[in-house]
Amino acid sequence: MTRIAIVVYPQFTALDFVGPYEVLRMLPDAEVRFVWHEPGPIVADSGVLLVGATHSLAETPNPDVVLVPGGPGCAKAARDERLLAWLADVSTTASWMTSVCTGSVVLAAAGLLEGRRATSHWSALAALSMFGATPVSDERVVRASAASGEGDGASAASGEGDGAKVVTAAGVSAGIDLALWLAGQIAGEERAKAIQLVIEYDPQPPFDSGHRSKASASTVARGAALLSRDALRPSPLTAATALSWDRSLRRFRRGDRRAGGHMLSRASSFAIDRFGAIWR
Repeated sequence: MTRIAIVVYPQFTALDFVGPYEVLRMLPDAEVRFVWHEPGPIVADSGVLLVGATHSLAETPNPDVVLVPGGPGCAKAARDERLLAWLADVSTTASWMTSVCTGSVVLAAAGLLEGRRATSHWSALAALSMFGATPVSDERVVRASAASGEGDGASAASGEGDGAKVVTAAGVSAGIDLALWLAGQIAGEERAKAIQLVIEYDPQPPFDSGHRSKASASTVARGAALLSRDALRPSPLTAATALSWDRSLRRFRRGDRRAGGHMLSRASSFAIDRFGAIWR
C-alpha cells in the first residue's frame, strides 16, 4: 500500500491539489487522505469550491507520500506551528515530501529546504531564499539537492541523507508533471505512462506565455493583478453548509478508506447539489 497524504488548508488553489490527486490515486493500492487539523470542509481560494479534509494530521502519522499544494493561504499555513511540526515529523519516515506551487514555501518553513534547490510559483521564488533555499526558476520539477549540486531538476542527485526525498514543482499546472514523475518513481515508467494516457495529458496550449521568461511585460502585469488577494472575495461557510459536510465526511470515514476517491466524490456531489455558490 502507498499511503498518500495531501494537505488541504484554507485558501489552497484547487488545481494544485486536484491535478496531482487524479494521478496519484491511480498508483497500485493507493490510500489517499486529505489532511488538516481536523476532518471537515476546507474552502479553496475561489471561496466557492469546497474540499473535505478526510483525516486529521494526528490520524496520519506515517504517510509514504506527502503533498502540499499552494495558494493564497500558504502564508498562513507557513506560520501554522501544528502543521510545520507534523511535516517535520513525518519527513523522517516518509519516502517523499512534495509540494506544488507555493506549497514549497510551507515545506521551507518546516525546515525541509534549507541549503537545497527548490522551485515554486514565479511570484513566490524570492520567498524561498528567506528560508535558506536556492530558488530555481527554469525547471518544472526540482528534486531537492545541495545548492552546489549539478543536475537538471528532478533528475538531479538528491544530496540527501536520512529522511524523505524532497521534490518541489513550479506553479499550479506543474503539479501534474510532478505527480506523473513521482508515479514513475514509485510504480515504474510503464504505469506512469498508462496514467498519463488515462488522464489524456498531452498539453498543447494555445498561447506560449506559460512561463515568465516567455510572457510580455503587459502579460506579467496582468498576471500579477490576477494574483492580487484583493481580487478574491471568499465568503465564510454557512452553518448549514458546514453541518452537511461534516455529515458527509462522517459517512466517508465509516466506509472503506481505500475507496476514498469514489466516496469523496459522492460527498462532494451532495454538497454541490445541496448548496450553490457562496459568494457574498
